[in-house]
Amino acid sequence: MGGLQGAIGWWMVKSGLVNNPDVSHYRLAVHLITAFLTCAFTFWVALPLIFTNKNTGNLKLFRLNFALLILVIIQIVYGAFVAGLDAGKGFNTWPKMGEKWIADAVFSLDPFWKNFTEGRFGVQFVHRTLALIIVVYILFVWIIGKNFILTKTQKGAITLSFLIVFLQTVLGIFTLILEVPISLALIHQVVAFLLLLSVVYSLFVFKKS
Repeated sequence: MGGLQGAIGWWMVKSGLVNNPDVSHYRLAVHLITAFLTCAFTFWVALPLIFTNKNTGNLKLFRLNFALLILVIIQIVYGAFVAGLDAGKGFNTWPKMGEKWIADAVFSLDPFWKNFTEGRFGVQFVHRTLALIIVVYILFVWIIGKNFILTKTQKGAITLSFLIVFLQTVLGIFTLILEVPISLALIHQVVAFLLLLSVVYSLFVFKKS
């Protein structure tokens, strides 16, 4: 996976050397998510070497965190779409998109599905909506966790994910309303990486040894 990153990086850059110096947002997303997943997998391999105690496990919370992992991966992909399409500069208001909850521009492209893969405003809408879904979902996981007798490590894992999601949401809102300053956008991306690792950590502590 690490070796493949070089080839993917060139494949991405090549898309910006044809007509315009602007890489494909699809290729940017592939490059970003493979880098993140490579680090996440490396972390997964390292965790049992760091924590040698046997896990008691919790199947329900493991499954809930696996679903969260999928949501976070999709959100990271859409974060790359936002960056590649400069979609962060579409509607710089929150919680509404301008004067509306869903701006008319979200549905401006034809065919309809292109709005959510190639349209700046549609991509921004998906990214900001998914952020709220993830916040509600992690809160749900945190509440469900209260119904179980968990170890200190397991409680810490859920709390860590919850805190990072909260921080990431606040960063995302400020990145949006301040019209995407590069420093804040970079911090937002780094925290996305930390969020992915926190979910991997949760999967590890809720996995049965």
